[in-house]
Amino acid sequence: MAAKEKKTPVAVISAVLILLSLGALFLLNNFGDIGFSESWPVLCMAVGLCLAVGGMVELGLGIMGLFLLLLLSELQIFAFGKSWPIILIWLAILVVVGYVRSRSEEKKKPHQGV
Repeated sequence: MAAKEKKTPVAVISAVLILLSLGALFLLNNFGDIGFSESWPVLCMAVGLCLAVGGMVELGLGIMGLFLLLLLSELQIFAFGKSWPIILIWLAILVVVGYVRSRSEEKKKPHQGV
């Protein structure tokens, strides 16, 4: 008999993360001072986290970083107009992460002899 592979239940984890984020946003809207119109980027950040958990690390982290800046701008913690260069720094970090990940995956592959 063939052994079954252990699979990460990405769909279940993704659904739970998105539902928890949505529930937290509605609770903040109902009981807190932060409205849904200000906190909606959290949902996009949850989607980015789901992508990262699902194996698309660089794309997921890129989405999370962008919407984190939008969230901080919506909450008036800092102005997006002045802080947009952070996106460039974040993208550079993601390029390095992608490069390091691809190099480590190359090392894991067995080399074929001639």
